[in-house]
Amino acid sequence: MAITVLAALIVYGPGCSKGECDSDEDCDDGLYCNGHETCQNSECINGRIRDCDDGNDATQDLCDESVRGCVHECLDLDGDGHLSFTCGGDDCDDADADVYPGAPERCNGLDDDCDTVVEEDQDGDGYYNDGGVCTDLDPADVDCDDSNRGVHPGAPEPCNDRDDNCVLGTDDEADTDGDGHVEIDCASSPGGDDCDDEDGGVHPGADEVCNGVDDDCDGECEGVDDGFECCMDEIVACDTVCDSIGSGSCTSGCLIPTGEDCVPPEEICNGEDDDCDDVVDNDLPCVAGEIADCETTCGTIGRGTCTEECRPAPVDACNPPDEECNGEDDDCNELVDETFPCVPGSVVSCETICGTSSTALCTIDCQFPSASTCTPASELDCMDFEDNDCDGLEDCLDEDCWLDPWCG
Repeated sequence: MAITVLAALIVYGPGCSKGECDSDEDCDDGLYCNGHETCQNSECINGRIRDCDDGNDATQDLCDESVRGCVHECLDLDGDGHLSFTCGGDDCDDADADVYPGAPERCNGLDDDCDTVVEEDQDGDGYYNDGGVCTDLDPADVDCDDSNRGVHPGAPEPCNDRDDNCVLGTDDEADTDGDGHVEIDCASSPGGDDCDDEDGGVHPGADEVCNGVDDDCDGECEGVDDGFECCMDEIVACDTVCDSIGSGSCTSGCLIPTGEDCVPPEEICNGEDDDCDDVVDNDLPCVAGEIADCETTCGTIGRGTCTEECRPAPVDACNPPDEECNGEDDDCNELVDETFPCVPGSVVSCETICGTSSTALCTIDCQFPSASTCTPASELDCMDFEDNDCDGLEDCLDEDCWLDPWCG
């Protein structure tokens, strides 16, 4: 109970007047419950009243100057002479004066005497026993086993050799739903044939209904034999929008799914559009019978006829491609770039800008070097009457030949 009482006999003074304090000590009135006074700008400021609320409605909250602290007094809210257990008492319901330790038990489904036991409904199933607390119950409402929540008036009566519904003893072999058929699973009822003795509409010979239930107890759901196309919610085969065989859930009307409700299958190698994307065999390596890429015997990419299994042609049936200028044996004849003038990067002869012969590397497009890229040789042959290094001087006129014995 949020009640704050200032239990002090001293009347709190007003503190110091403005201009009469230099520190908090000058303003301290010596009391605890009215808070801590402070000195601000030479003026005493009163403190905040102590808040002793403990949040428990079963206690009275006090500020006591004698102990300079808060005290919490436990209350008897319902006046039955017992304090609430929330503050150390033994009353399990301090809002009801008829509920306390030692109180007489009543036929009300409550623990009146606070012993943690509801005498009249010990299994908590909502049905009371007639063990002395409840004396005027209708016999049809008495719980015949107050230690088992599954046993009470109106409970289902399964086949278990026990009186579950508190009527006529153990009636497992009785026709519980009154449809003229006895529970099929009861060992004490040979010849029983009712697969659900809690539902009068379910028994041998009953009309099947599209409901996902075996109404006629033949061990099967509603199906073709019962005048339906399929069993509700069962996954069945169906015709897709592109006439392939897909699958879908049997409808709530026990009909084969149609249209978009029929999910197409994955594409297979059969020359047909199985997955209804308007493309034949598109999710496979190739289309059977068509010319497609394949790997040759020398590891290059050639062309061959796609097999009946939609696989690329084997290496021995894969036709090599034409030779390309790439420094490799594309056509699998163990020769490299043989159909081109030269192999890229190889040393070949070339003609310089001054018409002499020299050597250079074959170009990346398999062509002989041009005169502008053909580097002239040194003027080393001093007797050939040619300007080998293209500097405009022939033989002995070139300083490269001055030391040659021929030039003297």
